[in-house]
Amino acid sequence: MKFKTNPSNILQLAGVLLAAELLFADAAATNLIVPDHASTIQSALNARPDTVFLRPASYLETPVVSYPVVLMSLEVQSPKPALAGLSIHIALNRTSAWYAFQRLQCAGAVEIVSDNGSCDLSFTECDLQGGLADYSSYGDTRMISLVKSELGGFIDLWANSAIHIDSCQVTGEVRANGAGPDLSVRGCVFEGNGTGIALRGERLTSCDIIGNEVRHYSSGLAAGGDYTTIRDNTVEDCWTMGIGAGVLLVTAENNVVRGCGRGIVVETSRRGTVTRNNIAACTNEGIYIIWGDEIEVVENVVWGCASDGVLIRGAGSQRVSMRGNTIGLNGGSACVVEDSYSREGQEWNSNIGYKNGGYGVHWLSGGSASFSCNDWFGNQQGAVEGRSPSGEDFSVDPQLCVPDSGDFRLNSASPMLDRTGCGQVGALGVGCGVTPTLVQRFTAMRVSDGVQVVWQVADGATASEVWVERSEATEGEGWIRPVTWRTRDNRAVVELDRSAESGRKYWYRLTAQEGSETVVIGAAIAVEAQTRLEFRLGDVGPNPGGGPLGIVFALPHPALIEIAVFDIQGRRVASLARGAWPAGTHEVKWNGRTQAGETALAGIYFLRYTYPGGQDRRALVRIR
Repeated sequence: MKFKTNPSNILQLAGVLLAAELLFADAAATNLIVPDHASTIQSALNARPDTVFLRPASYLETPVVSYPVVLMSLEVQSPKPALAGLSIHIALNRTSAWYAFQRLQCAGAVEIVSDNGSCDLSFTECDLQGGLADYSSYGDTRMISLVKSELGGFIDLWANSAIHIDSCQVTGEVRANGAGPDLSVRGCVFEGNGTGIALRGERLTSCDIIGNEVRHYSSGLAAGGDYTTIRDNTVEDCWTMGIGAGVLLVTAENNVVRGCGRGIVVETSRRGTVTRNNIAACTNEGIYIIWGDEIEVVENVVWGCASDGVLIRGAGSQRVSMRGNTIGLNGGSACVVEDSYSREGQEWNSNIGYKNGGYGVHWLSGGSASFSCNDWFGNQQGAVEGRSPSGEDFSVDPQLCVPDSGDFRLNSASPMLDRTGCGQVGALGVGCGVTPTLVQRFTAMRVSDGVQVVWQVADGATASEVWVERSEATEGEGWIRPVTWRTRDNRAVVELDRSAESGRKYWYRLTAQEGSETVVIGAAIAVEAQTRLEFRLGDVGPNPGGGPLGIVFALPHPALIEIAVFDIQGRRVASLARGAWPAGTHEVKWNGRTQAGETALAGIYFLRYTYPGGQDRRALVRIR
């Protein structure tokens, strides 16, 4: 239908619009509810709707999903529907198909079987206690996404494009082997009863392991890829290894590793960077590096390990740089260099080797090296073995705060703060003495996926640790330490509390460990409850219009949604948004083109916003 841009003509279309919308509603009715419309999940799936909603109940079924569909709970606040298991059979498709599952429980295994088809899989807020295994041939599953889910059993993932595990609670063993080119694991808590977390693959290009907590595995985080970043993780009590990476280029930064076998293991043929990690009480070496062309170990604290603090092994290294580390109270030497014939020499600068059981440096290899501004103090067998001592090194008490308790920061009177000709020596600045812990910045605000807290303390803070606490009591009592995803913005610390619910008011405060005392250093900040949003379309315009169309829509909580444009016969014209979106108000645009890339004809169209449990529609008038 074509018409001129005349208001009277548009008004005459009112009756047509109403009738067309009723027709469209029938044509677009592709949702089924179990048990309202079908007695079993399988019978609902056999009808092949776009979405199958499940009411809260225990379903003694292991349904077989054999076509692209959304399978999810109808209700957000009620208990999740419980399934015996789930079998996903990927049909043959020319393009990648989308299978999505939200707010489901599966007591048994979830199995993925391919009929030589390609697919994208997403699990959001699901409890998969029986594990998840992909039995497809390599290359069939394109993308797998696990978000805010509880994962037990054996999680065995394969994908030829991407694997994303975000904000999950994991108790089982995880293996992502052969994935590529993109893999990320962020903000998850792993409380292990399995062998470990192996994230490897020959085709893996980018691997980001950021902001996770890992405890009680045989092997902690093991990652591999061309470019691997392992940052801001806490790994504890993993008895063979805390963090391991065997890749071309690897960065291990700002991790905490405690009570593991080896702390951080880097095996790389190109470049390995180990920076600002805190490694304690390992039963073997704190840092173990092998086979690297270019190695940097910078500003780490390694203490209380049963063996050597740092062991560097591997022939052919082009360059090794050890700068600004504090390595103390280890059973072996602070550093051991073994079989490393560096062609460009090794640089050892501004390190502290403090009261280790062996040497400051035990040199067992050839190659050239330069030493300057290192403090080898109180090491039981001496400062340097295997090389001539450097006249630029020294042996002076660095005046650490409480090293026996792991506080290796410097006293405000330490000679290491500004050593003549060296600047600061060691990994950490002032932590005790006359300088108090002063808060320079403390804010808390709501963001789309939780509450973001930003804080910063002044240089020379005396506290050994600073953290965020949260309360939801009326008077700000009952404080807890929430699990947050921590990153940095220059000198400020940014913590994202994803467990904060939008409909509740919270208080946040800063707390610090000052010696043996725990003190509050930041006054509590209130974060008000967010105004209750609803699933609905907001402003849509210009309508009527002939150019790009802006579409505003809202989600009261994270959910799987779809926004699409249909013609008057109910045929899909364009898909504008699909998948898991965070809570909040968002906007997408329609450029007026069809899925085939052609300009949509002037006429009447319908915009449909589908969300869990319903949909919102809006009539559109396209003009020339």
